Amino acid sequence: MGQAGRLVEMRFVTRALIVVLAVSVVGCITGCRDRALHLNRSGNLLSYEEDKIYADLQRTYRLNIYRPRYLPPGVTSVTSGVVGTEARVTYRSSKGCFIELFFGVKGDIGIPPAETINVAGHKAYVAEDRARRSVTIAWMEQIEGNWYLYGLNTVSLPKEDALKVAKSLYLYRR
Repeated sequence: MGQAGRLVEMRFVTRALIVVLAVSVVGCITGCRDRALHLNRSGNLLSYEEDKIYADLQRTYRLNIYRPRYLPPGVTSVTSGVVGTEARVTYRSSKGCFIELFFGVKGDIGIPPAETINVAGHKAYVAEDRARRSVTIAWMEQIEGNWYLYGLNTVSLPKEDALKVAKSLYLYRR
């Protein structure tokens, strides 16, 4: 391993130790609204696992992939799956917060909700179900002459955090 590789490894270990220290001082993670441990792409325990998932998707999935720059505090795991044209990346917290990004779903939005936001240059529709404590944000993309549904679903995540995650999405290219 060269000097640059050792430097990257030292930075990762240092950041991991800082995170462990923060958790020790503050106590356990209490959920999505806890500000004690902010796990996102820049220097967190998820970064290696998340980077690997997106790199694997980039190699095997032919449609567009979006990655969040922001994740709410308390996110502790990330998984992914691909079936046909559909890919999903799912983030979870220890207290039940759930964020699922979906890409390349064949179908359409149907009757779109009135609320819209801009996500990565696309007009996205926002639907909130307060009873189920869920938010869905979706948009359509035309790729190779076919229309696909893209977006995210959240459960037990405040709407303002769901909007923040959606607005932080960028087209992933390695």
